[in-house]
Amino acid sequence: MKEESGIFMPWDEQYSIGIGLVDRQHKELLRLTNMLHSACREGSTAAQGAFQSTVHALVDYVQVHFATEEKLMRQFRFTGMEDHLNEHREFVRTVLDKVRVFQKGELFVPLAFTGFLKEWIIGHIARADKKLGTYIVGVVRREAMARRPPDAT
Repeated sequence: MKEESGIFMPWDEQYSIGIGLVDRQHKELLRLTNMLHSACREGSTAAQGAFQSTVHALVDYVQVHFATEEKLMRQFRFTGMEDHLNEHREFVRTVLDKVRVFQKGELFVPLAFTGFLKEWIIGHIARADKKLGTYIVGVVRREAMARRPPDAT
């Protein structure tokens, strides 16, 4: 993996799943997580406000991203859809629980939260999203091959 100075979660082409829209969304998720991590490291009241607004932006964007993946899964009749959606639901539930803890002023460790995000996002891309990408690319290739006229020899 490439190491970019000062970036908590740099994009690496190994994260690409072969679907441009999803890859762009993954890059945005990494960008938002990097912003969140930067806000955590500031440690001031202003940083706390930046952290809160970035968390909300991240939660909103995750929902957009998951909706995109769900639409693709349905469109291409992805066989692993239920397991994939269960991972999404569990992630959203966990993140919202952690956000509630933060909002209530309870013990919350922001750097641990960004560490969780990093592990989950990279792990999910490497495992579940790669399967989805491979499946969709395979379907598209098979359909393209089926539409090709036979060689005239």
